[in-house]
Amino acid sequence: GDVSKEADVDAMMKTAIDAWGTTDVVVNNAGITRDTLLIRMKKSQWDEVIDLNLTGVFLCNHAATKIMMKKRKGRIINIASVVGLIGN
Repeated sequence: GDVSKEADVDAMMKTAIDAWGTTDVVVNNAGITRDTLLIRMKKSQWDEVIDLNLTGVFLCNHAATKIMMKKRKGRIINIASVVGLIGN
C-alpha cells in the first residue's frame, strides 16, 4: 500500500488488526528523496516527497493511535535519515 493515501493506510491497518487483533507498535520507515537543485525541482517532485515523508507518517500514526489510545498503550517509532542532521 501507499502510506501517503489514507484509504491505503486504513486498509493496511485493517489487515494488521484482522491478522493479529490489535496494533502495539508502528514503525515509520518509508521515505524518498528527489535530490536536485531547488530551481530545478518540479512541484510534483516536492509533492511526492512531502506526501510520503510527512503525510505518510501522519496518516499511519493517526490510524494507529486510535487503537493505542483505547488500550492506553502502544509505541510509535519514527526513523529518519542522517541527512536530516548533516544535509547532502
